[in-house]
Amino acid sequence: MKGTENIAKLWGGERVFVKLLKKFCEERNIKIDFLLNDTWGIKLQKDEKVRFIFGFDFGLNSSSVSKILDDKAAVCAVLDKESIPHIHHFLFLRPNSPAFDEKRHSANVALNYYREYKDVLLKPHFGTSGFDVLRAQTEDEFVKKFAYIQEKHRAIALSPFENIDFEVRATVLDSEILLMYKKIKDDGFLFNLSHGAKAVSVSSQELLWKKVKAEILKIIKAIPFRLANVDFAVCANGQIKLLELNSGVAFERYYQTGEKAGAEVENALYKIFTKLIDD
Repeated sequence: MKGTENIAKLWGGERVFVKLLKKFCEERNIKIDFLLNDTWGIKLQKDEKVRFIFGFDFGLNSSSVSKILDDKAAVCAVLDKESIPHIHHFLFLRPNSPAFDEKRHSANVALNYYREYKDVLLKPHFGTSGFDVLRAQTEDEFVKKFAYIQEKHRAIALSPFENIDFEVRATVLDSEILLMYKKIKDDGFLFNLSHGAKAVSVSSQELLWKKVKAEILKIIKAIPFRLANVDFAVCANGQIKLLELNSGVAFERYYQTGEKAGAEVENALYKIFTKLIDD
């Protein structure tokens, strides 16, 4: 319930990108219509050209690429074949799912997974913002938390817990990094800004930016996306591993962290809006 309340609070008012989009459309003489409300469903029209934005999805990726980006197990399946370092996610489905396979998705298979790794993260397979992400360090914990998530979500992703120093988020448009920041946890094991993590901007002059850029270019060759938020885990040994990809690019939390972040977000959004309407 807490996660739902946080999301409702975040999206209950006008989003940052909606305010900037209105300004952009006014400057470019673009007609803007809000199909549902000012939160979901936006139609843009410039002469005969029509574009749609839904939620945080700007429609620049193909539908199949978007589905892969938002599917943790699908991303892992692609990157496994390309030997690109990433945090592995294993998919488990509810027994009433049409795709449920007893040999791959049963609670016993999940329990054996825990017994192999001993320290496991459980999360909604299609979830974001760190809500319902749980850690199990004992078998009893795992059984209870697996049952809890399975009751609430139609698919579960399991991954081995890794010792992570910090996470990095990069917003990428057509192979260009628009902005990048570190996520440094405050307490516990979650690096989400919605759970108290601190955001620290990364300059394009830093070595970290260059290392992350090299990994992003590898990923784009494997999954040819145009626009995405790309999250990396920087492990205690210094290795950089992809954590997850998101086709919907959200900036709300980062925008609120300070003037510098706000300026970075505005610059990034104007580039996205321009690409959306000019392509």
